[in-house]
Amino acid sequence: VSALGKGLLEMREMGIVEPRPTAPCVHEGLLAFEYGRDRGRDAEGRGGRPMPRFSEVHVLDAANGKRLWSWSTDKDEALKGKASLSCPILTPEGLYTLAIANNDGARTATLLAFDRENGDGGPRWRRLLSSVPSGASPWNVFQRDPDAILAYSDGAVVVATNLGVVAAVDAASG
Repeated sequence: VSALGKGLLEMREMGIVEPRPTAPCVHEGLLAFEYGRDRGRDAEGRGGRPMPRFSEVHVLDAANGKRLWSWSTDKDEALKGKASLSCPILTPEGLYTLAIANNDGARTATLLAFDRENGDGGPRWRRLLSSVPSGASPWNVFQRDPDAILAYSDGAVVVATNLGVVAAVDAASG
């Protein structure tokens, strides 16, 4: 059984994970993935798309599947019950994920940066990339799994969001 499989089985036994995580990212001995649980429909009741109750990032040891740390949007008042995290990426500088949230009538996209080895204390920095009034954009779609693409090149995290934004952000400083 793979390290991811061992880690997921262990976490499932603890009641943490249902078998629906995002695609994992592996880098230098670490394995990361996002997991979220649905709570219902969006505030406007549109699209029939579920909103997350919470969304989590988990980091495992890629060799043995042992959980090293995890972080949930429930730990952050700005994101609690409002946001879904994208599939994370791991780089030499850290772990990065995009939070797509419903905030006061707007859809926001915020890039979050975590320490690689111990990110459960929360993001070390965050960068708001977009805030779009609800219904103002054809890309203004909220889904449980944000349609976001994150990539890394030459010290920059490159992000393409489902809110119509493409950005390159310094990985070290945001």
